[in-house]
Amino acid sequence: MTFKKGDKKLPNAGRVKGTPNKATLGVREFLETRNFNVLEKSIELYNKTNKEEVKVTILALLAKYCYPQFKAIEISAAGNNFEIVINRKKVNIDNNNNNNNEPILIQASEVNNAD
Repeated sequence: MTFKKGDKKLPNAGRVKGTPNKATLGVREFLETRNFNVLEKSIELYNKTNKEEVKVTILALLAKYCYPQFKAIEISAAGNNFEIVINRKKVNIDNNNNNNNEPILIQASEVNNAD
């Protein structure tokens, strides 16, 4: 039976949440059988090299596993109206009624898909 658009998903269809990708699992197992630790090798390479561009590259690659990635934010303003785009979601803010320059609370219902 072929799946067609509009058909309901079978109860046990698809991968269980948390199941690793076969290719990723294969690479991990290959490295483990050879006692190769990517983190240890990265630190070893960082300590051995004198090239700053190599050190910066290693730090940048490791940092994304240590710290959360910042969301892309764009802000534009026209008079008292503001538009904020966070990860392609748009929020329009009308600041005309805010005479006291108080912080504006943005409700989740105000978020719409960006164009």
